[in-house]
Amino acid sequence: MAGHGQAPFKQDEFTFDARPDTVDFRDRMYSPTLIEVPTRVELEAFIAFQVPVLLQGVEGACTGFG
Repeated sequence: MAGHGQAPFKQDEFTFDARPDTVDFRDRMYSPTLIEVPTRVELEAFIAFQVPVLLQGVEGACTGFG
């Protein structure tokens, strides 16, 4: 890494041989649906739609549960 007393990398130190992957259906541009999302949804609405509400406890898994 450059900085911290080290010299910057030189281009001839690396081989640049990466190739693009083949095209598949996931390569299309993302186009979000344009719907209005409420800023707050009451718990009763989630319960009515049977959306599971998970308690992470001490797991630290809030992103995974989201």
